Amino acid sequence: MKTNQERVMVIAPVGQDAKAIADLLNAEGFETFICNEPCEAAREIGDAGVLLMTEEGLQFANADHLLKALETQPPWSELPVIILTDGGASRRTQLLDIAAEAAGSITLLERPIGTATLLRTVQVASRSRHRQYQVRDLLMREQQLRHAADEANRLKDEFLATMSHELRNPLNVILGYSELLLRSEEVRESQILRQAGEALRRNALSQSQLINDLLELSRLRSGKLALNLETVPLRNAIENALETVRAEADAKQITIGIEMPDEPQFVDGDILRLEQIVWNILSNAVKFTPAGGHVSIAVNREGDEIVLTVTDTGQGIEASFLPNVFEMFRQGDASSTRAHSGMGIGLALVRQLVQLHGGTVSADSAGPGKGSRFIVRLPVKTEAARKNNAKNFIAGGLDQLTALVVDDDKDTTFLLRYLLEMSGATVMTANSGAEGLSVADAEDFNVIVSDISMPGMNGFEFVRKLRSLPGKEDVAVVALTGLGQPEDVARARKEGFVAHLTKPVDVETLLGVLQRIAG
Repeated sequence: MKTNQERVMVIAPVGQDAKAIADLLNAEGFETFICNEPCEAAREIGDAGVLLMTEEGLQFANADHLLKALETQPPWSELPVIILTDGGASRRTQLLDIAAEAAGSITLLERPIGTATLLRTVQVASRSRHRQYQVRDLLMREQQLRHAADEANRLKDEFLATMSHELRNPLNVILGYSELLLRSEEVRESQILRQAGEALRRNALSQSQLINDLLELSRLRSGKLALNLETVPLRNAIENALETVRAEADAKQITIGIEMPDEPQFVDGDILRLEQIVWNILSNAVKFTPAGGHVSIAVNREGDEIVLTVTDTGQGIEASFLPNVFEMFRQGDASSTRAHSGMGIGLALVRQLVQLHGGTVSADSAGPGKGSRFIVRLPVKTEAARKNNAKNFIAGGLDQLTALVVDDDKDTTFLLRYLLEMSGATVMTANSGAEGLSVADAEDFNVIVSDISMPGMNGFEFVRKLRSLPGKEDVAVVALTGLGQPEDVARARKEGFVAHLTKPVDVETLLGVLQRIAG
C-alpha cells in the first residue's frame, strides 16, 4: 500500500493534460492526484513524493502560494519538481527561473517527451524523495532520543536532589549527636566513648562529602555547575579541607606537614569548590597511606601559577594505571577484595573542578609501595582578597540569644535545642511550619533556624507568612536544610533567609553564624 509520501502531484491546467499524465503514471504503478489550484498543491507539499507540472501551471494568479511553500520547506526537504516546458526562448522563462530558485532544484523536460523518459525521471525523483523522508525520520528519531535523554537527566537530577535531602537529614542527626557526645564530660573522660564519638563524626563528615561529590559530578557532566568566583587565599581552602580530614589522619596516626609561604597566595576561585579539590586529594592520600605514615602539603609560586603539591608515603600507583587515575569510576584495585573502599569519583571530580578554574592537575608515583604525589596548578591572582570579617565562635557566646528551631524531624529539633542551650541560648522548637508560626506569633526571638523541605508548609512559605506577623518583619531566619545546590542557596536568599547552611551542618559553623547574628 502506497503512502501519501509516494504520491505524485500533477498540475496541468490546459485541456486534458493532467488526466493524461495521471493515467500514464497510474498505469505504471504510481499513485497520483491532480491539483487544480496551486493553493491545494501548497498544502500537500509536506507529504508529497514528486511535483509534476506543466509550465502553464506557473501562470496561475495564485502560483505565488505554491512558490512560497516550495521556498519554506523544512531543512530536510527538497521536493523534486519536474516541469514540462515547450523549450526554446519561452515567454515563461522568467517564471521557470523563479520556480527553480524557490524549489532549490527542478528538472526541466522539453515537450514533446517520450513516455520512457518521463517515467524514468519520475522514478529517479521518487527515489530521491524517499531518501529525504529517511533523513527526516532519522532526524525525528534523534530529536526523540535527545528529548528522552534530557528527560532522563531531569529525572536523575530530581532523584539526586531528593536522595541528597533524604540522606543529609539522618547524617545531620548523626553528626550532631557525635558533637554532643564529644562535648560531654563523661565522654571526654572515657577513651572508648571518645573514640566512638570521633568515629561517628569522622564517618558522617565522609558520607556528607561523598554526597556532595556525587551531586557536583552530576552537575559538571550536565554542564550545570557554575563557579561563584572571588579572589580568595588558597590557604583558606587548604586549612578548611585539612580540618575535615584531620580526624581520619589522627585515627591512623598519620602526620600531616604543611609548607606555605608567609605571603598569602590568591586565586580567582570558588572557595567551596577549591575546598573540594583539596579535600579529595588529601582524603585520598590519607586513605591510601598506612598507619604511621606521612602526608605533606606544599604551596609554591611558579611564575603566573600557584602550585599545590600533596605527597604521601602510601601504597603508590602502578605505572600502567597512572594515565587513568583521574578517570570516572576507575580504581587501581577494583576487585571485591580490595583493601580500600570508594566509588572512584573523587579524583575525576578534582580534574574537572581544577579545569573549571583554568588549572591543571597531574599525578606521579615511583611505583607500588613508594607513595604518590599530586600536583595542582592554578592561575595566580595578584589583587588582594576581600577581608574576611567573620568572627570565630567563642564558647558560651549565645547567652543573649533567643532562638526558635523549626524542623519536621524531632531528632533534629531536640538535638539543636540541646546544643544551643549548652552554648547559653534560650531555645524553643516547632515540628511544622504551622506550629512555628503559632510559636513565633506568641514569643519574640532574635533568630529562627528553619528547615526548608517540610510537609504541609515548606520553609519558603513559612518565612513569607512569618513576615506578616506583628513585630516579625525583620527577625533573622537561617536556613538549615538538606537542599544544598546553588539554586537552592539563591532561592533561600531571595525568599528572605539571612544565611543558608546545608545538612549535615558543622556545629561550630552554625554557632558562629548565630553568634554573629546575636552580636
